Amino acid sequence: MIFHSLDFVVFFVLVVGLYWLFRQRAQNVLLLVASYVFYGYVHPWFLILIGTSTVIDYCAARGMERWPERRGRFMA
Repeated sequence: MIFHSLDFVVFFVLVVGLYWLFRQRAQNVLLLVASYVFYGYVHPWFLILIGTSTVIDYCAARGMERWPERRGRFMA
């Protein structure tokens, strides 16, 4: 999806409009889903890339929260 295409403008307006209708937790879910749609629109294989990144980031954040004394290891 090219940023100056009509597809992107419609997608952006839809996401921003929905974003302001939801509460904070739902806003976060919306942005996550919109990210997956944005990446998947270009090529479905990119969903594997963003999915892997999401899982790694989530696990690292949980590890930093659980073991604050080892926080540096999770950031490296």
